[in-house]
Amino acid sequence: MGRLIPPATSRRQFLAAGAATALGTSRAVAADNVLNVGVIGCGARGLGAVRDLLTADPDARLVAVGDLFADQIDRLLDSVQKSAGPLAQRVDVPAARRFVGPDAFDRVTRAGVDVVVLAAPSGFRPLHLEAALREGKHVFAEKCVAVDAPGVRKVLDLAKDADRKGLS
Repeated sequence: MGRLIPPATSRRQFLAAGAATALGTSRAVAADNVLNVGVIGCGARGLGAVRDLLTADPDARLVAVGDLFADQIDRLLDSVQKSAGPLAQRVDVPAARRFVGPDAFDRVTRAGVDVVVLAAPSGFRPLHLEAALREGKHVFAEKCVAVDAPGVRKVLDLAKDADRKGLS
């Protein structure tokens, strides 16, 4: 079986290219060319996705985060704020847009974001995707999309809905 990704492409390069594509398709959302990004799931996957997205598009700005646990949010924001260069300058997440608890995902989608990054454990992906699409948000979802057949079917149905709504 052939490889879909050339062997010289690293996972980080692949994610950055995917992030650039997702953000590029969302460009029409923000009139001022700034893309307000919200992240659901602030662990290692969330941190990597934030770095990739902020690196991929200089007009992207992290404005909302959500996780079940406050320490995960603090760790993600501290890490990005301590990074050298322009990434830290494009993080604007006051306490009012740091959402903790089981409903954090829903609150991120309603926090004035254009794009939602889904980086929480994949068992929650269908629920989080549905909430983001219900609010008319573009989505960048970390792999995998679900953990069981009903979840995969739900995501496939949601992808069709996103296409109909012109969302990526």
